[in-house]
Amino acid sequence: MAVWEEVGGAAPRGWRCAARLAGATGAATALAFAPAASGPRLAVASGDGSVRVYVATALMAGCGGSWEAESGVAPDPPRGGPPPRATCLAWRPHNDGAPGADLPAMLAVGGEGGASIWAYRPATGEWARAASLGDAPAAAIAWAPPGAAGAPERVAVACGETVRVWGVRGRADALHAEAPALLPHASPILRLEFAPLGGGWLAAGTAAGRVALWRPALDGRWALQSALAASGGLPPGAVDGAYTAVEV
Repeated sequence: MAVWEEVGGAAPRGWRCAARLAGATGAATALAFAPAASGPRLAVASGDGSVRVYVATALMAGCGGSWEAESGVAPDPPRGGPPPRATCLAWRPHNDGAPGADLPAMLAVGGEGGASIWAYRPATGEWARAASLGDAPAAAIAWAPPGAAGAPERVAVACGETVRVWGVRGRADALHAEAPALLPHASPILRLEFAPLGGGWLAAGTAAGRVALWRPALDGRWALQSALAASGGLPPGAVDGAYTAVEV
């Protein structure tokens, strides 16, 4: 496992291996860089069921620096079985001055054993489970940017053909996940993405090559606003391509 960085001040630009990450075993199943306020950190989910968090301890311009492993996330293995694999990761996005900006770094982890939120404990240098987001296998996960002060933060989890949008409130050591809104689809969801400003829109890409666009109404209920379909079809499981609007 390695971190690469772009080099060269003018075209043509290139890439070089800046640092190698120690400790990761098995194939990487998910990667996610932390937002600037929580970084520079990189979360790596591995085939052995672990999620390791690496922090750059000596990051300098033009030099990859040193990336060291912090205490990682360790989902509870089922009795008599191997640890469930994590397949999707989402850092809590926040900016200085935004609601909850004083909270520690938090990471949402989804996979074969369900989804959960983990919080970093600066006093001990460890990660601890802060809230459960259900035990249904998760294929994708997304954390919305902060919204209005006092409103719950939103974390969306794709479970088969249903997106569960959870409301999250409270401190990292007393986090509460409210009952989720359920957004049904006609085929399994592969990707989720909130709009970058306030998270007022949620896009869900499905295995059928459609992208559903959801938005909450004034009463808080989510409604399907529009949908896009792949033009000319896509290979099974693919979501990248040209899309056109379709009726919903």
